[in-house]
Amino acid sequence: MLAYFGLLKIGAIPISLNVMLKADEIAFIAADASAAIVVADESLAGQPAGRGQMPSVRHLVVVGEAPDGALPWDEVAADSEPLRAVDLDREATAAILYTSGTTRKPKGAMLSHANVVANSNATVHHLRMTSDDRLLCALPLFHVFGQNFILNASVTAASTLVLHERFAPDEIVGAIPDQRISVFTVSRRCTSTCSTTRGLRASWWQDCGSASRRRRRCPRRSPSDGTSASGCTSSKATG
Repeated sequence: MLAYFGLLKIGAIPISLNVMLKADEIAFIAADASAAIVVADESLAGQPAGRGQMPSVRHLVVVGEAPDGALPWDEVAADSEPLRAVDLDREATAAILYTSGTTRKPKGAMLSHANVVANSNATVHHLRMTSDDRLLCALPLFHVFGQNFILNASVTAASTLVLHERFAPDEIVGAIPDQRISVFTVSRRCTSTCSTTRGLRASWWQDCGSASRRRRRCPRRSPSDGTSASGCTSSKATG
């Protein structure tokens, strides 16, 4: 997250990648986006392809123990100086998220600063989030749901964000009371996890994929049933 927000601050463009990608998949995205720097955790440092396959990449920065030829994150951070945030046009690209590439090569979806701000503000308003809230995120931050609707929304509201590496139901159920979680945002198929947790505001992303692929609007529903006007996002208070 430090790399993500640091890049946004200086006007660079962060590209969050699926941690399950193989070397050739990372090399394709790096070449497609003309990536200059790759930042990875030490557990993933061996996944990026060699420099010969990623000619645009000038540096590999590793959080933790850095292999030969890589820069340790701690050294890079220690050598940096405070900088003022760059003032950019609202339509300038803020971040790029790549599609999964299930049926063909991944494509980069460019999100403008206006996109990110609008998504974050809408989520904070919709869920009535405040600085007193504590959010739990068990969704991937390389996906727009985890990145915009959870990470960026929590920062916008100055809320506390509790991160889990993956969705493990038993761990989630235990973390909700232990971490005093007040907002839990997750895929709708997982909402049964928190259905009996009192005092928790849960929201989910409803799958409208088939309608979207046919270029039709998702069916409109009455706001009284807890959904938005488009029917694509929902929130529910339990308890």
